[in-house]
Amino acid sequence: MLVVIVILGIIAAIAVVAIGGIIENSKKDNVVGNAQQMISAAKLAVAGGNIKVSTTNTPVEVTAEELQEWGYLDSFKGPNGDDPDTAIVTLEAGENGVVTYKVNLEFKGYKINASEDKILTEGRGVVNEKEE
Repeated sequence: MLVVIVILGIIAAIAVVAIGGIIENSKKDNVVGNAQQMISAAKLAVAGGNIKVSTTNTPVEVTAEELQEWGYLDSFKGPNGDDPDTAIVTLEAGENGVVTYKVNLEFKGYKINASEDKILTEGRGVVNEKEE
């Protein structure tokens, strides 16, 4: 009987650690998903004429609030159910005319400041813990 209790205790300890990791990954996935939605909304705003990207290598910043006002983005919450502290997409046209997108998104405890390519290739690896 004692052996069974010890085994169950070990299994429970392993499960608690595993569940903690799953929850943390889910929170980071929330931040990545929100960042990807902001980039998609910014692309739609460019196509719709709401954002004019300069060809003189001058970055253009657009906020989540602007994307929401124009109807390209729904409101969203962070991993803890909070509104973003910072939510900005920066667009810049390179010499070849290709527009690059970078997101600066911060919630309580989490932040992401990365390009679209980095977000797509690294996923939750680009999410950092934000010091409060």
